[in-house]
Amino acid sequence: MNQLEGTIDRIDSKGNLSVVDIQVGGSILTTIVIETPETVSYLRKDLSINVLFKETEVMLAIEKPGRWSVTNQLACTVEKIENGELLSKISLSYEGHPLQCLLLTRVVRDMGLMSGQAVWAMVETTEIMLQA
Repeated sequence: MNQLEGTIDRIDSKGNLSVVDIQVGGSILTTIVIETPETVSYLRKDLSINVLFKETEVMLAIEKPGRWSVTNQLACTVEKIENGELLSKISLSYEGHPLQCLLLTRVVRDMGLMSGQAVWAMVETTEIMLQA
């Protein structure tokens, strides 16, 4: 499980849903939760919070995506690649923080991923969890 620490920057709520923006380093990550500031104490502006997402939910791009529906995009560096027969584990660094990504080995080869390479890690809004 990937974990980054951030600070809640903005909360927009409607009904029982909230869209939450979290400042993580030099980036804003966005998630949607089925809670509101009125129903849980951890949804407060300027509160420190952990951002969690699975290794299998990370997509990679070699160039910065332009108009893309994935709003969560982190500029990373490939630190290490462990190729398996079917799956490869890619170790990334985001502003000095470790992240992990699992991709098909054939995709890693097709992309030509290498250690030291700059990539964009992307995570869907619905795949990010918050932990107080």
